[in-house]
Amino acid sequence: MSDQAEPVPDQSDPVERWREYAPGSGEEHFSWFCSRYCTQSIGDWDGRPLALERWQREFFGEVMAVEEDGSPYWRTVVLIMPRKNSKTTMLSAMGLYRLLMDEGRPTILLAASSDGQAKHLFDAAASFILRSPEIASEVMTRDYLGEITRNDGAGVIRRVASDYRRLHGQNPSLVLADEIAFWTTPTLRKAWAALT
Repeated sequence: MSDQAEPVPDQSDPVERWREYAPGSGEEHFSWFCSRYCTQSIGDWDGRPLALERWQREFFGEVMAVEEDGSPYWRTVVLIMPRKNSKTTMLSAMGLYRLLMDEGRPTILLAASSDGQAKHLFDAAASFILRSPEIASEVMTRDYLGEITRNDGAGVIRRVASDYRRLHGQNPSLVLADEIAFWTTPTLRKAWAALT
């Protein structure tokens, strides 16, 4: 053992683990998008920009890792953490980002083990839209349908029911599934299979 102190890692910048295996990541642009366009609306954070913390930037650095051709490095990513740590908020911001920034015609599905939880995910995205004139000018929110569509018709976020019989044929470009720890019944497992 050395009597010298271990160097303290720099806490100001996220550890970019994705650099070990992927040629690029969209995390930096996503972090900028969150802080610029996503204003929070819950509790102590009401009215504050969604400034991602270091651990969130680390996570999204890997989530948004890409291959040389720009295609996603990962097909499935799971975040396991205690309740009330902003999972729903982060997922809704990611959905809006991908709706507005992805090429082609992105189809983003918001799913959860219950329709009520899927509505929370949708409502979090809708709240970001209400608080951002820039995003609001680019999309139309249809609460009664559970849809957020781009005004140019080239993309949609859709809240989906957890009934597997209604999930086939969606052809999503991204599925954001909340509270997956509760996808435990045979019916919900069939829904997961239909979505993925």
